[in-house]
Amino acid sequence: LTHGCIALELGEVSDMDSAGLQLLLSAQRSAQEFDVPFQLLSASKAVADVLRISALLQLMPPAPGLSEAHQAPCI
Repeated sequence: LTHGCIALELGEVSDMDSAGLQLLLSAQRSAQEFDVPFQLLSASKAVADVLRISALLQLMPPAPGLSEAHQAPCI
């Protein structure tokens, strides 16, 4: 939790399965429940592929990277 925000840096994730996807969805739901911004940062190809295949890429679009994180609405 950074400045009242949940920001996950996922650039180094090498593999992601349905359990990882379920964890991301649970974190996002919890953030919404408590009205806390939720942002994915720098998603790896593995993460982006799972989000794209599951049609969740538009729901959880990752910010380009940590260098841009301070510009993201979440941080």
